[in-house]
Amino acid sequence: MKIALVGATGTAGRATAHAAQQAGHEVIALSRATGIDLHTGEGLAEALNGAQVVIDTSNAFPADPAASLVDTFSDVTKTLEKACQHAGVQHLVHLSICNIDHPHSTILTTISPSERRRRF
Repeated sequence: MKIALVGATGTAGRATAHAAQQAGHEVIALSRATGIDLHTGEGLAEALNGAQVVIDTSNAFPADPAASLVDTFSDVTKTLEKACQHAGVQHLVHLSICNIDHPHSTILTTISPSERRRRF
């Protein structure tokens, strides 16, 4: 299976890539370093070509430090969803490292709306 892995250079991304490759899958590593911009969508259309699955392990922070995390996660999610739908990707999986041991933490409360949105 061809898997496009968003956030492939991060801690979770590297571990996910390794596990997928060990299982015999073709992994296409996507990150800022490979020319992917989750804020604008630049590079996504080409990168997702032929992928059956996208696994998102990204941790997109606001391009503008004054921007809200909730808005940033929501916007990035919309951009990734549109690109997946346009490319005919069959499955979009989001891997989150939310503070499960602190259910009311800022990171959990800001990412939760984005995760609910990703269930399509």
